[in-house]
Amino acid sequence: MLVNRYWCGVSVRIFWRNGQNYNTSNLNTLIACLPITSKEILYNNEIIISTSTLKTPIFNYASFCKVLSVNRVYYKIEKLLENQQYISPQILKYYTLIVAQEIFQMFMNEISSLRSFSFYSYPDMTFNIYFIGAKDCLRNLTELCCSSDISPEIFYQLSQICYNIQSLTIGFERTIAHGIADLISVQRNLKSFDMILCHGMRINEQTNIIFSTLLRKFPNTL
Repeated sequence: MLVNRYWCGVSVRIFWRNGQNYNTSNLNTLIACLPITSKEILYNNEIIISTSTLKTPIFNYASFCKVLSVNRVYYKIEKLLENQQYISPQILKYYTLIVAQEIFQMFMNEISSLRSFSFYSYPDMTFNIYFIGAKDCLRNLTELCCSSDISPEIFYQLSQICYNIQSLTIGFERTIAHGIADLISVQRNLKSFDMILCHGMRINEQTNIIFSTLLRKFPNTL
């Protein structure tokens, strides 16, 4: 009995570790794990989601996540809402935003040390870097993947708390947010940097100046 419970716990931790692999079932379970205050917010906004269980979850599933993709969470929440009820595209986007914010708040509260974080800008997608618990959750990031046009405040706040990113991937869009250079310059253990020129990104004199500035910020660890 004890052996089975031990291996059950191990397998659950492995299964929930990588948020890149989450499906709608995972999100359904996470919604069931939301605190009462978050469920009240959903109810007050007339967001009714049938969860797979009415019982208190056995594990704190959110705490096992070490790899978090903002885009993946948004996408799967939207699919979950689409499958459960017919709503207009505008209402769907609004509902998805509300549910996503409550899920992210729970992640920031429950994850003691996130290792990998990714966020590529997309219409109607946001991430609040000021979530309660975000500083502790994101402090030990070793991998960051993002686009250059996410909120400058995210880059700034990460530069204040994250100093040991080892792998950094940035997709450069037409807009290049302030704060990227600061984030790069404070890294103590950066080993890999990938720069992706996204569709619509044009190389001109201004972008060359920006890229040259970024290159001068790189630590000696590369």
